[in-house]
Amino acid sequence: MPLRSPHVLIILGLWMHPNAATHWNTELHSAVQRGEYCYYEVFEADCGSNSSVIIGKALYGQMGIGKCVDFDTGYLGCQADVTDIVRARCHGKQQCILPADDEALRSTEPCRRGVQVYLEVSYLCTKAIPLRESCDDVQANETTKYISGAGNCNFSEAIHVSAKPGQTVVFSVINLLALFHTEQDLKQRVAIVTSDSETFELTSLVDEAMTKNSSASLVMEDRTGLVLVGFKSAGCADVTLGADKWLERKAEFMLVGCHGEQMNWRMVCVDGEWHGHVGNCTTEITAAKIDKVEPPSQLQLPMEVILMITGCLTLIIIVIVITIGCLCYRRPWHPKQNDHCEPTATYELVESRRSSTDNQLVHDERSFEERTYIIQKTEPLLVRTPPPPRPPDIRRYELLTIPRMPTSNLTGSHKSSTDSLDDRSRYSAPGSPYLNVRPV
Repeated sequence: MPLRSPHVLIILGLWMHPNAATHWNTELHSAVQRGEYCYYEVFEADCGSNSSVIIGKALYGQMGIGKCVDFDTGYLGCQADVTDIVRARCHGKQQCILPADDEALRSTEPCRRGVQVYLEVSYLCTKAIPLRESCDDVQANETTKYISGAGNCNFSEAIHVSAKPGQTVVFSVINLLALFHTEQDLKQRVAIVTSDSETFELTSLVDEAMTKNSSASLVMEDRTGLVLVGFKSAGCADVTLGADKWLERKAEFMLVGCHGEQMNWRMVCVDGEWHGHVGNCTTEITAAKIDKVEPPSQLQLPMEVILMITGCLTLIIIVIVITIGCLCYRRPWHPKQNDHCEPTATYELVESRRSSTDNQLVHDERSFEERTYIIQKTEPLLVRTPPPPRPPDIRRYELLTIPRMPTSNLTGSHKSSTDSLDDRSRYSAPGSPYLNVRPV
């Protein structure tokens, strides 16, 4: 019975390049699941939602010593290839259940009657969305999509793949046979791509073909369902302009201008999008807007330059603040060396001195400022010292100059010595027997 299953569209989200064959092959090998199922067990594959089961190889019999056979029975090696039977039950489905003693499997009779046999299956799960059973046209976009070879339509019928006007279609091949058949010839032809007068043959593990037009026809020649042919769109689609503009496109470059004027603008296609600016013509006809074209801007700086300027200004402000803080912190520790410092409290005890001429008590004629200057005119100290203690309060006295009594008067006086001492102590300051002072 021929294999009848719908086409499978696999969304891999990865654009395959010939240099990526080794990496992609390694990822597929890690996703392959292999298992042995004894005659009393059930093979069950569940790939979850939006995923499909791809059966690689299935054998039925007594292949070797393992889980179900733990010794040499003398019949090791008797087996039958039941890949088609398992694929008919599970291939392209999200989940499937197949008992190991299924009638279709036992009917193959791989070994002598009475010999214990088991089922061995290799499969993998892929994120796949089944297509409709008919071979309808498919639309290519920037995401790579894959179609499996097994389908419900005739293999001679082509599948039409188209992209937007101005774009091209790129095809690639991933052959899953290498995961299950190491001896398989990977150079066999698996698909044919036709675009106008161009014809491409897709072979090998990872092959690539790029058309020059926005549409192509794909004919699958693989009947195993293990060959995936991917397709995606490349380049930028054509744009629609107003009647006052003209355009000229060469590959990834486009020149836009105004009719009857010398104004023109250049645009470049990058990752499927047009980059550049198209201005307005001076004619009265309103120009059509082009998608994804930014309006002109004056003095527009790149974001990197703005961030760099902001960072530099922030760094300068931080340095200024730190410098001012250091100066304010260290300034109180420096001694003041100018003459405009606050005056310190200076005291001078006025002493009386005797005149050398007339033997009279005279008052020190120096002014208070001169005496204070003499005391303050000292070398500044280099070591910070605490301020001197506050001197005790000295009462001011009014100096009274009295004539010195002659010695003869003291000796010939009728007053007693006791009376003289009393009178002297009444008008003399303490500790100064030569001055008669009166408190102010």
